[in-house]
Order: sequence, then C-alpha cells, then structure tokens
Amino acid sequence: FNLSSFEHRWSVRTVNAEVTGSIITRKNHVYIPRSDGLSVLNGQSGNQEWRYTDHAPIRDVIDDGKQIYVATENELVALSNSGERIWYVRSDSDESDNAGSINDRIGSLGIGHGRVYWVDGQRLRAIDCQTGQEQWFQSSVKPDPSGRIATAPGTVVYYSDENAGTHPRQTQAVAVRSNDGAQLW
Repeated sequence: FNLSSFEHRWSVRTVNAEVTGSIITRKNHVYIPRSDGLSVLNGQSGNQEWRYTDHAPIRDVIDDGKQIYVATENELVALSNSGERIWYVRSDSDESDNAGSINDRIGSLGIGHGRVYWVDGQRLRAIDCQTGQEQWFQSSVKPDPSGRIATAPGTVVYYSDENAGTHPRQTQAVAVRSNDGAQLW
C-alpha cells in the first residue's frame, strides 16, 4: 500500500499456512511469521526474497540490521540476511513453569546492548547476538508471552497486560539491568 497516494501496490496470500505473529518491516523487507516458518518479501514488489522453513510456528520476529531473530514454540533462532541459520537456543521451559501448554508461553523478542531478549516460559532470557550464548536470565519477572520488551541505555523493560479484557486491568512493567538482569523496579 502506497501511503502517499493510497494506492494498492501488491498483495500476497499465504498458502497452507497461517500468519502467526505481527508482520514487521525493515529496510525494504516485509517479514511474515507463519505457522510453517518465515517469509521475507521485497517491500516494493511483494516478491518473496527468501523463506525460512520450520516445523513450529513463528511467534515473533525481530531484525537488528545484521541478523534476523525468530522465536518458535520451542527455540530462538538467529538467521543471516539471506535466511541461513546461524545459531539456535532451545527453550528450557517445561510444564512446571505455568498453567497452559509450553506453546502458549514462548513469546516476545527485544533487541539491544548486543543481546536479544526472549520471553521463554516464566523467564526473561538475554542471549548474545553473535554467539547465541545465554548471558543471564531473570525468573522473578514472571513474564506473559504476549507482553513486550523495550530497551533503553543500560536497561531492559518488560511490560504486559496480564489480564487483558478483565476489570480492573492489571498491567505489569518491570525494569532490569541489561548487563546482569538484576531487577531495578
């Protein structure tokens, strides 16, 4: 869709797959998380540039300009700008973490400070962007996978609407230090 002229440019259909997360754009690319992987389209033409196939639905996707990170229902994967798998980290969530299935508890990604931040069950995990090694995890936050992660200098903020649709609404916001995960507030 051309925002300046409000003209339709192109459209695509996902065949045999559902869109499973928020579609994002970055540097003329459109990232579509799907039930069978990730489609990356050219933002001008709508043509597929590459596709990452996975047996698990993509929950979230983020692009830091160097690599693309996707969260599936059981792992965090770093991809090159051409879709090649660089590294992955398996979820360490289990059924004792929370009510509901594991698939419902893997979620949001955030990026900053050379790390990708990942909601994995009831933990907020900090993973080194280059190596895929866990730097720290924070388990006192008790994140909701539908929440969001934001970064500021030296700080990671996780926020969620724990009981969306209920009254009164209960919103959680927690800040942790980016270097060690210690809770600030």
